[in-house]
Amino acid sequence: MNNRKTIGILLAQPEENYQNQFLQGVTEQAFAHDYDCMVFAVEYKDVKDNTSIIGSDNIFELVNFDLLDAVIIVPDTIKNKPTLERLIERIKSEFDGVVVSADTKIEGFENIDTDDSDAIEKICDHLINDHGAKVIDFMGGIPGHPHSIRRQEGYVRALKKHGIEIECKRIHDGDFWYNKGEPIADEILNSSHPFPDAVVCASDSIL
Repeated sequence: MNNRKTIGILLAQPEENYQNQFLQGVTEQAFAHDYDCMVFAVEYKDVKDNTSIIGSDNIFELVNFDLLDAVIIVPDTIKNKPTLERLIERIKSEFDGVVVSADTKIEGFENIDTDDSDAIEKICDHLINDHGAKVIDFMGGIPGHPHSIRRQEGYVRALKKHGIEIECKRIHDGDFWYNKGEPIADEILNSSHPFPDAVVCASDSIL
C-alpha cells in the first residue's frame, strides 16, 4: 500500500516560464522528501471565450481533496476571476489540510511571496551602466497589483540612484499579459516625446 503523501498543485498556463520553473522546483523538493504531486492546470490564454471558461472550471472540479495531504495554489496565474473564486471556495469548504498560496495573499491560507523589485532595479542598472541608457520607459502590470507596485518601485529606485528624472509620461500601465504590449508600443511610437533608449517590462508576457 502506498503511504506517500500527496501535494495538489493548482495553477494555470503551466507552459509559461514562471509556472514551469515553479512546478519544477516544487516537484523536485516534493520527490526529495518522498511526496507525490498531482497537478491540475488550465492552459487558456483568453478568458473571453465562454467555452474556454467552462473547460477550465471543469478541470478544477476534478480535484478530489480527500486524496490530498496539502495544497499549493498559484492564484495570480488563474486569469478568470469566477473560476478562481470558486476554486478558493471549494478549498476552504472541502479541505482541512495545509494550503499554501504563492505570490497572492489569501486569508486562511499560508502565504509565500517574492519581492521582485530588486530584479527590476538590476535590469535598469544594467541598461544604464552597460548600455548607456538615459531615457527608460517602464511598462508595468495591472494598476494597484502588488507585483506591479513593487516592480515599479525597483524602476524608480534605479533611476533615482543614477540621477535620472522620473517622468510620469514614461510609466505605462499594462496587464502582465499579451493584451497591452502592442497598444503601449503604439503609444510610445506615436508620442511627441523623444523615443526612450530602452523599455523595461514588468513581465515577459507583455512583450
